[in-house]
Amino acid sequence: MFLQFASAYTISGTVKDAATGEPLPYTNIMVLNTDFGTASDINGYYIIPTMPAGEYSVQFMMIGFTTLGKNIKISNENIRLNVELSPKVIDVNEITVSGERMRFEKKVDISRVNISNRDIRKAPAFVEADLFRTLQLLPSVSASNDFNAALIVRGGSPDENLILLDGTEIYNPYHIGGVFSTFNADMISDAEFLAGGFPAKFGGRLSSVLSITGREGDSKNGRLPKSLDGVKKYWDFSKGSGNISLLSSKFLAEGSLYKGSWMFSARRTYFDKFVDMYYNSKNENSPGNYYFWDTHLKLKFAPNSTNQFFYSQFSGKDDLFLGIGGNGFPGIDFAWDWGNKTKNITWKYIPLSNYLINSRISKTTYNFNVDFAVDFNAGEEDTAAINLDQSETTDLSFYLDNLVEDLDINQTMKYIINDEFSLDVGWQIKNLSLKYTETFAGQQVTNISSLPQTSSTFFNINWNPNPILGTIFGFRMSKFKGYDKMLINPKFSIKYNPISDLAIKVSMGRYSQFLYTINQEEELLRIVDFWQPIPEGKKPQESDHIIVGFEYWISNGNSMSLETYYKSYSTIYDINPRWDATDVEATLAIAGTAEAGGIEFLYRFNKNKLSGWLSYAYS
Repeated sequence: MFLQFASAYTISGTVKDAATGEPLPYTNIMVLNTDFGTASDINGYYIIPTMPAGEYSVQFMMIGFTTLGKNIKISNENIRLNVELSPKVIDVNEITVSGERMRFEKKVDISRVNISNRDIRKAPAFVEADLFRTLQLLPSVSASNDFNAALIVRGGSPDENLILLDGTEIYNPYHIGGVFSTFNADMISDAEFLAGGFPAKFGGRLSSVLSITGREGDSKNGRLPKSLDGVKKYWDFSKGSGNISLLSSKFLAEGSLYKGSWMFSARRTYFDKFVDMYYNSKNENSPGNYYFWDTHLKLKFAPNSTNQFFYSQFSGKDDLFLGIGGNGFPGIDFAWDWGNKTKNITWKYIPLSNYLINSRISKTTYNFNVDFAVDFNAGEEDTAAINLDQSETTDLSFYLDNLVEDLDINQTMKYIINDEFSLDVGWQIKNLSLKYTETFAGQQVTNISSLPQTSSTFFNINWNPNPILGTIFGFRMSKFKGYDKMLINPKFSIKYNPISDLAIKVSMGRYSQFLYTINQEEELLRIVDFWQPIPEGKKPQESDHIIVGFEYWISNGNSMSLETYYKSYSTIYDINPRWDATDVEATLAIAGTAEAGGIEFLYRFNKNKLSGWLSYAYS
């Protein structure tokens, strides 16, 4: 084995769109007349290990792009081969197929769906394209009602879903009380949704994972004139677009940076402006209003072929306010706002070898607060109630504030030994600050605060002993501050291809979660999430997944899958209906057990001009 690896070399590199410079995920890479081949990952990066010395022809293929061939010669060193594929004008129904056949043959995955920006825009939408509404069309996802975009995945509550944007966790991903998700569809490059049986690199949730990757931006088509070459070298503008829907106005701009690219998107509702115009025309004060906005900024800097640096920042906020009363009625002032802020710095180390390292530090802040005041002596001349921003005396006041701060440091390494064997290892440290306060009539009546910390590490072994059998075995070890024992969560998946177009899959795993939310399950709108850690010294939430599935490949863009699953919860927490107001922290939560099971069918089709999916679930 030592002699074999000593004389073997690696071909690696990135695949990009020649028109924009953005990475092309899931591109097929084949070494002709050999058994070597792979597919690029979500960032367009690929590795072909253990190549013997010699001359080869490498082919890069992706539906919607011109196939590219490169001749290389390997003598005594590893090869870096970066390529760009040119878009090809073909029938639009073909564009949605990208590397799916390679995934079907090579990857051991279960309960996974990848949704592109194009898929989101093509799916039926309520007012405007929305990722969460698109996911609710899948058999594994349901909603509590037609007004709520929160994801209920195979019976689990919405707080059991891990939502990641460029690797950073989002705690309350909703606008308008859950009617829409907080993600602007225009800025999404790819969304990977795992409805169960997800690998060990994801932790801290019981049910599912939604990993959203934002676009990097067009770095190829700068529009600044040559007279500004001094500026053009460091910053350029490629394109901008905007649109107005019944819900909001959206704007997206992108371009190149010095050895990189940038992308910025923004969205804001405008209904409040029409309300203000209406009341201004009547020379009256508006009794109330509501709006939301969100922005996303992503910067990329690649000083050389070995290092890539990313900065990603997301902000979103909802603001609801109401002021009524006067003319003999009590004055009422009500203000409620909530939102997320994230900052993320990622370093991708891509050496000329058969491994890559991804390091990230991120911070998330989620906050909501409520101001409520009543003045029973509002004068008859008042046309509105009081103003909470001014120091006026009121007869009754209430203030609520909830804050979640999450500082996350993590690192992962992927090591590809050969085409049959690869390793994924990593670690994560997560420090949280959770605060909840209630103030009534100027007196603080509730103050709950905690500083939970989680340290974890994971290990995955990907072993494909032959072309028809693939396995993944891994485990995640976690230590939660406030619980004495180390948690070990094993995971195992296997895929068997009895014939080339049929895959039989089995997955088993254990999952743990250290936070939960206090929400009424029957609520019409899910306006905010009140996050709390598990009680001090108590066992974390825990579930076991068993999934058996079949996937049949019909043709490009046409496939059928059938999965059955069983989830058992040995421990799960919810709000105690009889909690003691004198000892809130000790009595707020109540523990129980649960189970969920079902069967799901999904047919994805692409016939001529008609594409979509047909699904059925019994659960």
